Order: sequence, then structure tokens, then C-alpha cells
Amino acid sequence: MLRRLHSRSRPFSASLLATTAANLGFPGTCRKFAADANTPGDPYHDKYFDFGSPKYWDDFYHRKLRSEADGAAAVQGATQGAGWFEWFETADSALPAIEAVASKVARNRSLPDVAGGLDILHVGSGTSSLGFRLAEAGHNVCNVDVCEEALAFLESQAAASHSDGNSSKPTGTNSFVHLDVLDIAKHFGPESFDLVVDKGTLDALLFRGLDPARDMCRAICTVLREGGAYAQLTREDPELRMEAFAIDDLPWSVSWHAVSSSDSGLATFELFDETPFLFVCSKNHDHAHK
Repeated sequence: MLRRLHSRSRPFSASLLATTAANLGFPGTCRKFAADANTPGDPYHDKYFDFGSPKYWDDFYHRKLRSEADGAAAVQGATQGAGWFEWFETADSALPAIEAVASKVARNRSLPDVAGGLDILHVGSGTSSLGFRLAEAGHNVCNVDVCEEALAFLESQAAASHSDGNSSKPTGTNSFVHLDVLDIAKHFGPESFDLVVDKGTLDALLFRGLDPARDMCRAICTVLREGGAYAQLTREDPELRMEAFAIDDLPWSVSWHAVSSSDSGLATFELFDETPFLFVCSKNHDHAHK
């Protein structure tokens, strides 16, 4: 059952962010934040974190893919193993909750059969296999990411899955676009997708600031069709996450629920909350904030 959570203003906790940064295991600015935790100002400021920087993710995936270069070739179109990287939850563990949202979207949009495939935008794909899983379920998926090298890896895996005789070839489609998530409305135009899925991208952008995160939400709402939804998987405290979603001029309603965790030790901002949450922002002009 989805639970409705009304936004209440609460300051971000600098001490919580500092503790999280110290334990994430990422280099440089994360550990610096712990040392500077008492510095006045916005705790999501770039002074402390690089997660909101495209260059950070270029470097991150370059290091990861180069360190596993020979392993990636051996994957041969599989959606696990070397080169693949998942935030918060595996694609397999996230898929049932996202498919439930897809089914609801199909009903909202009066589509005859969700098996016919939704048009889905997967923002901040990185090298996650989530887009592949959704395509295997029959959807038409566009994976976008700011890191060109991560997308090149996904494209190579998509080509391999079509050429190696694998019986689990996608029944839907996968496409790949090198793009900053803040530019999706400009690139795709209004009402281009039924569903937008996100596994950690808004979390990364929040480290750039609350305003860019809300700009991302506005862009997503623009590209969504009426009756569509934005499904965002996070492990941040729901009350804090509502700070990004509660935008008065957006015609969407927001609900959230906890999802079962794979408990797989995946990379996560896990000290925010040990429980993964799926937020669903449903676009409906009848429910616009007044």
C-alpha cells in the first residue's frame, strides 16, 4: 500500500551528512566534509561533495571500467558481472516495484496492455542493467547519462545481446543518449515518456543543491505524459526527500513506500536510512498544487 506523505519543512542534518560522507568510501571531498561539518552554510554545497559534478562520474566510471576492462568483454551481453554497477538495489530487486508502477501508469493512461510496452526514460543509467531488465519486460527504454563512457559500455552490451544467440534477448528496445539530466526537457520535448525511472540520480544531484534537484524534477514532469509517473528509488529519509519533490507549481501527487532490500552490500548513501524507498510522482493536472 502506498502511503501519502505531506511535506514538512525540516533542515538538512549536517552531522548526518558528515557521518555518511566519512563512511561512503569515496575519496577526497566526501572525507573533507566530515572534517568541515561545522562550517556554516548549505550542507549539500559543492564545496563538500563532488557527486553532483559530471566530472566526478566521468572519473568514477573511467576508473571502474578500466579496472575491469578484460572482464567486461567476457560478459557477452549478460546483465551482471564485470562492468555493471548498481546503486541502492540490484536491477532484479528493484524491478517488481517499478513494474507495479508501470502497470498503474498503463491503467492511468488507458493503455490496453502494459505488455505492449511503455516509453520509459531511465535517467542517470550509469552502467546499471535496469534499462535492460525493463526492455526484456517489453518496454521501450531510453537510457540517459552524463558519462559517455558508461553509455558506451551499455551500448556494447546491447550489441552483444543481439549478436550472441542469447535466448533472453529484449522484447522491447534500448536506446542510449549522452545527456545531462537537467537538459532532458530541452532534448526530448514535452510529454515524451510514460514513465521516468531513477535509481540514485536525484540523490547525486542533491549534492549540487536543492535548487538543481528541483530543476531536475521540473524537467522530468515536463517530459512525462498526463497519467505518467516518475519512480525514484532512494535510501534517504522520506521526510528529507520530500524537500525535493514538494514543488507547488508541479501537477503531480507524491506517494512513497518501502521496498524489500536485496541486502547485497551495493554502493549506497546507506547511513541516511537502511531501508530503500520508492517515491512515485504521478502527473495529473487535476491534482496540481493550489
